[in-house]
Amino acid sequence: MNPGGATFLEVWRGVLLCIAIAVLTASCSGASDEETAFDLRTDGDLLILGDGESIEVAIAPSQGGELAGLKVPVAGRLHELLYRARDYSEQPGWRGKAPLLWPATGRSVLPDGNVNRYTLGDDEFDMSIHGFARSSAWDLVATHIATGGAAVTLSLEDSPVTRASYPFGFVVSVEYRVSPGALDINYVVSAAADNDAAMPFSIGNHITFHLPLVEGSDAAATTFSGNLDQRFVTDERRTFTGEIVESPFAGKQRVDVLPQRRAVSLGSSSDVPELVVRDATGFAVSLAHEVPTGAPVEAIDFNLWADLDEGFFSPEPWIGTQNSLNTGAGLVHLAPGDSWHWQVRIRTPDSAI
Repeated sequence: MNPGGATFLEVWRGVLLCIAIAVLTASCSGASDEETAFDLRTDGDLLILGDGESIEVAIAPSQGGELAGLKVPVAGRLHELLYRARDYSEQPGWRGKAPLLWPATGRSVLPDGNVNRYTLGDDEFDMSIHGFARSSAWDLVATHIATGGAAVTLSLEDSPVTRASYPFGFVVSVEYRVSPGALDINYVVSAAADNDAAMPFSIGNHITFHLPLVEGSDAAATTFSGNLDQRFVTDERRTFTGEIVESPFAGKQRVDVLPQRRAVSLGSSSDVPELVVRDATGFAVSLAHEVPTGAPVEAIDFNLWADLDEGFFSPEPWIGTQNSLNTGAGLVHLAPGDSWHWQVRIRTPDSAI
């Protein structure tokens, strides 16, 4: 949490008070309680946002500010799509859900093979795989409830702990905005005006669906397709080699063509890379993200990672590459005082992109 800032519970008490006033006066949302289809509630440490019919999302401020659950209608009822959704009990293996990857995507590896290290100028720093944002507590800073949707905004600021491995001042915010059948995740990265140099980072979301998407169908027959015509080649250390080739995964592909727990890194010549994941029953969910102005040209757009035995598929939207902090490939350089925006869009078949 931010030093000196309001705690999650303090902010949430204010939110509850505002909602209570809105029931009587409609002063928070501008609509009466009867008119407002969407709502916001808590379930333990989770924030639950949705309308109870077309979508319901769970958000975990204390757990990296991540998307912790995503329910959409399947066969007439809300159905959870995320692997290990809302479950933070101690378990072996991949924890699932949808954590933010920042300020690094993938591993950071020095030329001597030292893992989880990177260089900045003449100095070396630690950097855990996928960065530290996913293991940090985030602050709740804003909520919005309206007739056609709702939103929650969280933020993460630099601290003495983050500066020990990443010597920059920053604020990263994420807005989760829901509307019927749709979720927009809007990230804003802001560099402190007093930073000594441009702030380097790569960014991604490790969203993980459980397989099969629909209970009882064939997980191996799940397919993915999109406008991804490039493959980023990785080496035995699972880092980007610098080589980009034509993708052998063009068109519709079954998930079982992917190597077990070995990432397949894909790129697109489009400004809006898109991937559609389709269950054997025909149910589908689509992911797309905007490539912002100033984004690196050579950057992975979707990093695919799957384990059919464990029953999950991660079609991770990225702007970056593995080991970007060391190689510079796929790296964003944000000037002091500047901000950078990235949007990830998730849709169900009834709400096309």
